[in-house]
Amino acid sequence: MNKHLIVSGIVVLLICVGLSGCNEQQKSDDTSKFLGAWEVIKHFNPDNTLIVTFTFYNNDTAKTVSNYTMGDIQIQWFNYEIDNGGLCLTPQGLSESYAICYGYDFSNNYMTLTLTNESANTLILTKR
Repeated sequence: MNKHLIVSGIVVLLICVGLSGCNEQQKSDDTSKFLGAWEVIKHFNPDNTLIVTFTFYNNDTAKTVSNYTMGDIQIQWFNYEIDNGGLCLTPQGLSESYAICYGYDFSNNYMTLTLTNESANTLILTKR
């Protein structure tokens, strides 16, 4: 009886270890899909367009470059985390309480990335 209990315990332990590796694989698979530059273009009126480029690096950092046709350029760096179908961007130098989190979905053979946050704001980015 004790022998069967020990064998059962070892089997359960091995299954748990194996499944925890699956979660890491999923996370790394999703991370690789994000890597590189993504662009979104917003037209406010004929004279004012905003082009935002998100660049994701494999060291869990990201950069946004916001370029307005009126001449303003803003650059911001983030730390990012991908987990359970969510992407959280935390401005560097700030605590995680300042994170902006999005649900994400890839389409068009991973060339289109749709980000949606709790405020129902949606960004549709195209791989560059």
